[in-house]
Amino acid sequence: VFGGLPAGCPLAQAGAELDAILVRPPAGQPQTNAGIVPAVEPINAHYNAPITHPAWFAFTIVGILVVVIAGANVANLVLMGSAVRAREVAMRSALGATRLRIVRQLLVEAAALAMAAGLVGLALSAVGLQLFIRAVPAVAIPYGGLSINVRVLLVLAAVAMGTVLLFGLVPALGAVPRDVNGALKTGSLSVTHDRRMRRWTTGFLTVEFGLTVLLVSAVGLSVESFRRAQTADARIDRDRLLTLRLAASAERYKPPPVRRDLYARLGERIAAVPGVTAVSFTNTLGLAGPPSQIEREADGFHA
Repeated sequence: VFGGLPAGCPLAQAGAELDAILVRPPAGQPQTNAGIVPAVEPINAHYNAPITHPAWFAFTIVGILVVVIAGANVANLVLMGSAVRAREVAMRSALGATRLRIVRQLLVEAAALAMAAGLVGLALSAVGLQLFIRAVPAVAIPYGGLSINVRVLLVLAAVAMGTVLLFGLVPALGAVPRDVNGALKTGSLSVTHDRRMRRWTTGFLTVEFGLTVLLVSAVGLSVESFRRAQTADARIDRDRLLTLRLAASAERYKPPPVRRDLYARLGERIAAVPGVTAVSFTNTLGLAGPPSQIEREADGFHA
């Protein structure tokens, strides 16, 4: 049963109302709701799995790794650019700018760069989302559709600001020379300062290379697993297998006992046909419809 909850109505309240409904069985049929326990859950969580599912977890990890690789790359570029701006930063220090003020200015510049990159990423995401919706079947789209909402924008802003603090702080601190007079005379950073920046650059490059190798290996394993799944033999042996669809009259076979009796009689008659080794009834054929939880009843039929 599908339903829409009013604004502000929690799932627990909907579950309590269903419990109250099932307590009152239809008149003259006291056993209709016997053994039925309602379970209320969001429709997207039912069909697309919760966010804690391993598939969603894998997507999240890949996204984090891509952000870390991109952030380390940008941090390296900023570190190299800080050598060019050494004379400018030294001049600001000589004019009385404190280390905190210079670092704050460089962080503001990094934040502007991050927000510009976030807007470009938002535009690419909007285009990619529309291409994805057109490429996949309609049944694969979550109930309610896919869209870029306020939560997506908040996550995008948090990621952009997080990358500024994570990868913009080190270049900002490294851009301030300790020897202001030497930087003004030579127009570049000191040898000691330059060595420290090279260590940071080497560290960022190591992180980029290691995470990139990890992502490429994961992509290769995923492609290989998909290829094997496509070429593997189906688990259902379709040789000498015959299926047919049955639509029992809703009025004549509406009571569950009458329907079960119909299936039992059909099963006996079909099993008596020469060459038939097994007979079974199901509401969803394997690999021929949407996912369905199939349980075997005590009389041997699927339900």
